[in-house]
Amino acid sequence: MKYLFILLLTELLFSSCVDNTNRGKIVYDKMQSFTQEKKGTLYFPFDTLKGNRNVLENWANNVLYDLKEPLLFNYHGNGEFVRFIWLRSFENPVIIRINRFNDSVYANIKELKIKANDTILPNIVKDTIVTVSKREWQNITEPIEKSNFFTAKYADNNLNEDGAIWFLEYRNERGYKVIRRWDNGRLSSEPLNYYLIPLINFANEYVSLKSLR
Repeated sequence: MKYLFILLLTELLFSSCVDNTNRGKIVYDKMQSFTQEKKGTLYFPFDTLKGNRNVLENWANNVLYDLKEPLLFNYHGNGEFVRFIWLRSFENPVIIRINRFNDSVYANIKELKIKANDTILPNIVKDTIVTVSKREWQNITEPIEKSNFFTAKYADNNLNEDGAIWFLEYRNERGYKVIRRWDNGRLSSEPLNYYLIPLINFANEYVSLKSLR
């Protein structure tokens, strides 16, 4: 029994070291080549917007460009992606992108500092890349896969001046989909809780998403 306990303890310690090593390894963002060089790029397809460029979509487009994010809707490779765009009234915009290429899964977590003076360019205050386990990927994508996400309407009409506008993009072998929703800023809306709490909890393990402007 004593030797069995030592064997199990050794195996546990080894597994822990492997996991820590995996967390600390350098990850290259394979989507860097899909970033856009010109401001004004449309990150969402025209059929989603029905030919109109709403002020909220323009806001999201500018944040995605400033954070050097890739286009996802016209991507035709073998990668799968979840991207959460969080536009908050009183806090910095945040983007969380989870990328899966076969067995390689990693996350980009970014935050943009908005300057009070519009003549000063925004700057990236967080740009973190971390490896993601298969279980974490499943926890994040399972709510999307089990819902009617691909048939959900693009946007709802529940908008107020304060709070947070958020976009959720998902691309897998079935295709691409984006939705836009509003939340009061306290993570209380049902769609946000259903789709995004696992994603937000994951990101908060590595960076604080509550930094004020």
